[in-house]
Amino acid sequence: MEDEVKRIANSVEALIWALGCVWGIRVERSINEARPELNCVLFLVGLYLTVHYLLTHLTWYGLGGDRQVVLSVPREFIKLGLFFVVTAVVAFVTPGRRARRMFAALVFPLLGLWGLLSVAAGFQVSNALMSPLGRASADVALRGLCGLVFGAIVASLLSLPCVLLYRDRAIPIAVLALLPAIARSNSLAGPADAIPNSYLSFFELLWPFICSLFLIAIFCSVCSRWVSRPSDGHF
Repeated sequence: MEDEVKRIANSVEALIWALGCVWGIRVERSINEARPELNCVLFLVGLYLTVHYLLTHLTWYGLGGDRQVVLSVPREFIKLGLFFVVTAVVAFVTPGRRARRMFAALVFPLLGLWGLLSVAAGFQVSNALMSPLGRASADVALRGLCGLVFGAIVASLLSLPCVLLYRDRAIPIAVLALLPAIARSNSLAGPADAIPNSYLSFFELLWPFICSLFLIAIFCSVCSRWVSRPSDGHF
């Protein structure tokens, strides 16, 4: 590590390198030594967030909308099953030891909620940029700029924690955490759009998320390159 410090070219790289070392030495050790009580708390919190906030927005899977008592029972079982499936998949693809895999899988619902909050922040900034001209009069360049701003906010808030927790699996897991936000925006748009403009409206709706997915891939690649991490053999 001392030899690597001497080879650092400037202070920015030194800062990033130091943050990566602190994460690897302190945080990764704490993750691997996490007590079962902490995992139980994360499991209960993640289950609550998944059932009540994340999966309720996945209207594409028929899990949102109707809240009648008769129909809510099977849907709750479906939500519970999806929670266990997604948690198992994240644990399986996360690199590292078993304790680290378990912790990363139980933290994933928090990243899903973080994705919803970052999407809300991105919409606020994009709407603020488009409000002077209005939705109808905004030109293509301004909408494209708002889409890039939206994507940059979402990507920056999702990429770094995903890289630190999931390493080379960060991109697909960040995209998976963003799915409830995409479904939520579609449910808010509603099916009442005019038929001649349906395809255009659908593209306008998905354009910010297309920017988000593209920028997530870039941000995760950059973070993976510049954030120094210990080898998989140690953690």
